[in-house]
Amino acid sequence: MERSAARTFRLRIALALSLCALGLAGTVLTCSAPAVPASASGAAQPLAAQEAQEAPARHAALPESASLDVEGVLQLPELPNGCEAASLAILLRYYGYDADKMGIAFTYLPRTEFVTTWFGVFGGDPETSYCGDPAGTGYYCFAAPLKEAADRYLADQGSALRAADRTGCSVYDLRALLAGGAPVVVWSTIDWQPIEMSERTWLLYSDGSVYRPMHNLHCLVLTGYDETSYTVYDPLKGAQRIPAALFETRWREMGSRALSLEPALSA
Repeated sequence: MERSAARTFRLRIALALSLCALGLAGTVLTCSAPAVPASASGAAQPLAAQEAQEAPARHAALPESASLDVEGVLQLPELPNGCEAASLAILLRYYGYDADKMGIAFTYLPRTEFVTTWFGVFGGDPETSYCGDPAGTGYYCFAAPLKEAADRYLADQGSALRAADRTGCSVYDLRALLAGGAPVVVWSTIDWQPIEMSERTWLLYSDGSVYRPMHNLHCLVLTGYDETSYTVYDPLKGAQRIPAALFETRWREMGSRALSLEPALSA
């Protein structure tokens, strides 16, 4: 009963966000990845503040801070390479669904296994599926396959919500979602370190091209912000507070990838 009440409350928040979502639609997929600007003192300046300064007419004023209370899900020990499944479980549980990371990983998330042939090792494209086994030798996926997993799960629950791939959005858009009550799944790196490329490669099933994965990619849930920092729930380490400039730099370097939930558009 308590979870049902929470679900109703979250759905009401999501429905209230529909106008906000429509407003964001015009900015999604339009962002490049500029270097983090510096302030007059030479320190890195958070991009959200820079964007608001450069285009005040486009950006409505946002609260100085926002903080969302999410129920954490740790990926270990069952899913050493399952940060995406754990992050999606956190997002779904925020909206009142009893989502399980193992169910997300092995029932709903599209996966492609590796196959060794005379021609080399073949594997999937993380833009379309999770590559490998999240409980064993696995790598990662990006927003589109995670959206597919979310939509499959939500459809099975008879939910009015669906996932929205926000890849390419601005940091202002991230903050607007948080201010409106919507946590966001984002892609960054483990421990916020610079991107490292793996020594391993595989051939894509789709066209035979060589794919070299990132070694330290990580998926987390963005839960809040203030003037100088962001808060996230890391499926490896739990709740964290990250300096704004560092978060924005790593997120941009990872392609500004993001995913949230919103009311499904009516047919």
